[in-house]
Amino acid sequence: MNFNDLEIYQMIFETKSINQAANKLQYTQSNLSARLQQLEQELDTNLFIRTNNGVSPTANGQLLYQFAKQTLDQFQQLKSAMITTKPRLLISELLLNYLIMTQKEFDVNHYEITIKETCEFQQALAQTIYQHVATFNPIKFKGYDLMSEASIETCWIAGANTQLAASLPIAVNHDTQCPLRKLTLDLLSETTNVIEIDSLENILQLVKQEKVSAMLPTYLLTDSKLVACDSRRWQIKYYHYQYHY
Repeated sequence: MNFNDLEIYQMIFETKSINQAANKLQYTQSNLSARLQQLEQELDTNLFIRTNNGVSPTANGQLLYQFAKQTLDQFQQLKSAMITTKPRLLISELLLNYLIMTQKEFDVNHYEITIKETCEFQQALAQTIYQHVATFNPIKFKGYDLMSEASIETCWIAGANTQLAASLPIAVNHDTQCPLRKLTLDLLSETTNVIEIDSLENILQLVKQEKVSAMLPTYLLTDSKLVACDSRRWQIKYYHYQYHY
């Protein structure tokens, strides 16, 4: 039994399907079936009952799942505690573009960068220690000290033909805690046509194609394909935390 076996077993248990587990882990179904059979032989017990709808864990299967989950969680915590050659930086897509690409605040060559949606930050911080965190939401995890706070200026942005903007749907990020999404929804009426897009980059492409308009940072206006819809501006706060051992 090894960590890979435990990861495979955990996925089979949670999906209740060898086929679904194989798809998620990008293995062949026959490979996972063989690994499961080998695991059952090693432990000398049946871990699942095979059915037409998938698999159902036995009592011993339930025990192994608890062991696998606990072991894998502890292994992840151990990896997180290990000192890496580069400090870890946790950051959102929007702040990555602004702080790294535009402000040059972090050198990409000096950091191990993890990009997460804002709604995923709490879980990420619970699992891994990051030496630096750039976030739109204040965090209260032990060991993290607030180093600075600042703001990004935003406005309504459309493609080059601003005359179309009023008739276009408004795009928001599907990340429920995205600050641009929150600001957009606060400013719009319930009857406004709003569509969710899965990333900032995809929103930008649709705005440039004049298919949507959106609330976006004003630093993007350096792109000739983007223009401000009006003179109004809003400020969105962000925070830089550093971890101290």
